[in-house]
Amino acid sequence: MKTYIHVAIGLLCTLNFACKKDELLSFNEKPKIYIYKNTLAPVSPVKDSVTYSFAIKPATIAIDTVFVPLRIIGKAENRDRKVNYEVMSTSTAIPESYTLLPATIKANSFEGRLAILVKKVPALKTKEEKLWLKVTASADFDLGVADQLSYLVKINDFLSKPPTWPDNFFGAYSNIKYDLIIKTTGYVAFNTQINEMRFVAQACKNALQIYEAQNGSPLLDELGNRVVFP
Repeated sequence: MKTYIHVAIGLLCTLNFACKKDELLSFNEKPKIYIYKNTLAPVSPVKDSVTYSFAIKPATIAIDTVFVPLRIIGKAENRDRKVNYEVMSTSTAIPESYTLLPATIKANSFEGRLAILVKKVPALKTKEEKLWLKVTASADFDLGVADQLSYLVKINDFLSKPPTWPDNFFGAYSNIKYDLIIKTTGYVAFNTQINEMRFVAQACKNALQIYEAQNGSPLLDELGNRVVFP
């Protein structure tokens, strides 16, 4: 009986040593980097892209910065660490429309950002530039989550229907209607707050009444339809 007990204890010790060795090896692995696309998945959808439009910005803005969030798998360190990233071959963005800025994970941090300068160039008036980016391995980081290594930045200088457009409050989309909302309220993206969306719609109705009174005719959109709100 004592022999069995000694054997059992020996096996447990061996297993415990093996587990600690595996943990040590895992702990000492090179940190990994990836693009942080979602915060509350699956509650929040994975965000694979971002659109930057100069058309919804003040006319004085000719250059701006788009940020793409990063996370690491591994330990924080008391020094800045370099993140490598590059433009993918699938990208259609012209070089004049962007500049990639250096990226780092700051000391004692688990997260950082890619920073991309976007520039207002004439070509953006008629064509949306698609800038595909991907993180690559560096001296400080291996690659992390396989499906979170690339990201799409879309750049344009014309109005287009935002993904958050609420048809039930604003009715059918048009560029002229969207422009009216921006100039009247400053809203460029929308949420599900009923009172807030009612305020935006009512403010635009008031603006339409003033426009029609001053011009003696309704405001027409780009298709020749009268701009109205439900």
